[in-house]
This record gives sequence, C-alpha cells and structure tokens, in this order.
Amino acid sequence: MTSSPRMRRSIVSLVALVFCAPDVFGEDAAAVDAALRHQREILLRQQAQFVAARVARGRQPLEWFVVEANADSEDPAELQPVRRARIAADWLEQAFFGQAESTVVRGELETNVAREVEWLSETYGLAAGQKQKLLLAGRGDIKRQFDRIDELKENVRSMSVDAVNFQKLVDLQNSLLQDAAAWRTKLKAGQFGEETLFAKTLRKILTAEQIARHAQWVREHPVVVTRSWDLRVTH
Repeated sequence: MTSSPRMRRSIVSLVALVFCAPDVFGEDAAAVDAALRHQREILLRQQAQFVAARVARGRQPLEWFVVEANADSEDPAELQPVRRARIAADWLEQAFFGQAESTVVRGELETNVAREVEWLSETYGLAAGQKQKLLLAGRGDIKRQFDRIDELKENVRSMSVDAVNFQKLVDLQNSLLQDAAAWRTKLKAGQFGEETLFAKTLRKILTAEQIARHAQWVREHPVVVTRSWDLRVTH
C-alpha cells in the first residue's frame, strides 16, 4: 500500500505496460525492456521525492515536552507538571544545512579545501610541506565554523518556554533562520576569504619566488576569475 496517489498511478501504469507491451511494441523485446526500465526510473524518482517531502514535513520547528513536578516543593504551582516548548534539533539541522546532513556538508567543504590546495600547488609550485600546512589550515577553518554552530545549537536547545511565553520562541526561530541564511551565504562566498586561517597561512608560507611565479601566471591568464584572496598575497 502506498501513501501517494501519484505513486499509485505510476505503479498501475507500470503493471499495464507489462501486460500491454507485446501489443504496443510487438515482439521487440529490447523495446519492451527499455520502456519498462524508463517507467521504473520515473517511479523511483517519484518515490524519492515523496520520501524527501515526508522527511521535510517531519522536521517541525518546535517540539513540546513535559517538565515533571517538583515533589519536594511546598508551592502548589510547582506540584503540577509543566508543558514547555523548544526549538527542535532536526529543524536546527535543516535550517543550517538544508536537506543534507551536517557530515555531508562538512565533507564537501573539506573536498573544496583539497581542490583549492591542488590548484595552488599548480599555480605557485608548492612543496609537500606547504600543501600539508594549507590542508591543516583549511580543515581548521571548517572545524571552527562547525564548533560555532554546535555551540549555537546547544544554547538554543537549552532554551525553553511555557505556553504564555510561546512568542519568544517563535521570534528566536525567525532570528535563527536569518542567522543560518547569513552563515550559508558567507561560507559559500568566503570559504577561503582574506581573514581565514587558510589565507593567512598561504601568505605566510609563500616564498618570493613563488609569488613572482604567481604574478607571471596572472599576466598570462588575464581573463581568469581570481580567488577572494588573490592578488593580495604579498610579504
């Protein structure tokens, strides 16, 4: 049994195609097989879209929980369980990383660092030790970014409100959406920006000969789009 009318229709179409294929294609087995594969691919894509939508709906921004009563208190108000709300952990992940998991995003950033180091190696003629220092610096930048996000998430998760102060949590949610969007934009535009450990390490390790080699490369490639830190690498 399936939860999507569209998926049900696709399954029916696939079954119908199996029985009607000889009439449609004659005895051309290759054509029948190709048509079946195509229909299966469509069905699989629809199933994947359905699962993704269901996961997205499951990531609600807020979650409610119950704080148990204080049995030792003499205050009647503290003898009753209290229902409170807080930002959901899954929603926080989605706000910062979208549908991808944080480990996937981190892996992509580390791949970017490795590619950038290889590009620099070809452009400047880096030694093995210089490349290693740049890789460590780039990974350090990534770790620092994720440490900040983890700290923010921990602080957010520690905050909860009762029903009377529910609006405070809604305001926090809106603020987090803005912070997450700003972080993604900044990271995308400046993973190797001038103030990163990566750029500072690059400026520190380059020799005068390597800088001259890069200047020559720039003169020979005037139409190439330069990096955010490019042309500022000087002693």
